[in-house]
Amino acid sequence: SLSPSIRLISEPDKGLYDAMNKGLRIATGDYVWFVNAGDELPSPELLETIVNGIKDSPMGLPDVLYGDTLLVDATGREKGLRRLRPPHELGWRDFSNGMLVCHQAFIAKRLVAPPYNMKYRFSADFDWCIRILQASRNVVNTEMILIHSLDDRGGVTRKNHKASLIERFVIMKHYYGSKKSIFKHLGFIFRRKR
Repeated sequence: SLSPSIRLISEPDKGLYDAMNKGLRIATGDYVWFVNAGDELPSPELLETIVNGIKDSPMGLPDVLYGDTLLVDATGREKGLRRLRPPHELGWRDFSNGMLVCHQAFIAKRLVAPPYNMKYRFSADFDWCIRILQASRNVVNTEMILIHSLDDRGGVTRKNHKASLIERFVIMKHYYGSKKSIFKHLGFIFRRKR
């Protein structure tokens, strides 16, 4: 039986990623999993299923567990799976194709989870996942829907879509080089226009 320790803190911060960094600093468990406001686990049993799977893993404790994301509206009605789908196997180079795994469907061992880079206001989660994957040896696809994510057209990233895209390009350029990042972004643009 799981008995999570819950601590609620409400105080001013310098934005979403500053608040998440506060959470990382006080986290004491083996893993960290960020579930945003409006998002929820698909079932109450999911956490126990994941924990039992980790305990029974022949490869030892995974550094990262990831899965799929089901988009829902404000009433909880299913809208379908996220457009970018997680690959069967995931490594840091895969994120050159975009954020293939939704941040809320990405569970990281606390010991490999660095603070979010505060120089990114809208895409620090993209950078964070890449850095974690670079430090990880055992990455496990749960092959489950891990999160019901609110398809909120008014979210912070969507309201600042252009700034978010620019940040993602800067992050991609840092990890994958200029040529590859430009080529990939041209591909993203052409796919959107279809």
